[in-house]
Amino acid sequence: MDINYLDYLDDDLNYDWLEQTIRVPKRYIRDMQNSIEGFSDLQFFQRFRFPKYIVLEIILPMIYLDNMDCNFDRRGLKIDNITKVLIALRFYASGNDQRVNGDTLGYSQASVSIVVKEVSGLLAKCGKKWIRFPRAPNLQDTKEQFYLIGEFPGVIGAIDCTHVPIKSPGGDNAEIYRNRKGWMSLNVQIVCGPKMQIFDIVCRWPGSVHDSRIYNNSRVKLLIESNALAGNIFIYIYIYFNII
Repeated sequence: MDINYLDYLDDDLNYDWLEQTIRVPKRYIRDMQNSIEGFSDLQFFQRFRFPKYIVLEIILPMIYLDNMDCNFDRRGLKIDNITKVLIALRFYASGNDQRVNGDTLGYSQASVSIVVKEVSGLLAKCGKKWIRFPRAPNLQDTKEQFYLIGEFPGVIGAIDCTHVPIKSPGGDNAEIYRNRKGWMSLNVQIVCGPKMQIFDIVCRWPGSVHDSRIYNNSRVKLLIESNALAGNIFIYIYIYFNII
């Protein structure tokens, strides 16, 4: 027996309210795997060490603009390029186990390993294109930009070393990576420009090696001694040397 519940409604009552549509505010649930939208600018910077606009406007095009075919892992499951970049940056920034980083973004350890290898290789391929000294026609512009910063004439680069923490590599020679502050590192020499460009980088020396030794065995000194940069100045911490 079918029951029509409308037959039980009182005809004398006003049911106009049934015709009124009550609009309930729609709730938007963000996909937390989308770190661009899921994190605020500060949270994103704390996790990936770069602002969002640097990742979207510089790093992503720099790596994948000419490598758009790199879209699949070994099982054919598509991982979009921005996610690949974020997986690699999170791994670089945190130094965590690949499985931990994969769990954070929802990917397996194997996928993280493949992505980190791919992105690292593409970054290395970009090195010669982006890490280089300014060419002769641009040297004057570099000097002017440095002058606007500190009113110091003739400067084309700032050079210094920084210690990048690493885990102990183990073995008989592990202690050569222990720096004067007591922890394991690589002592990396960088020459940078007035707009935070990297003109030259040397990252092969263990933490116990002094800055002067790195400089004496670097390409920068070779360029100076060959007079390729004659008439220019490098700023080194609190001292400078004039190339004549």
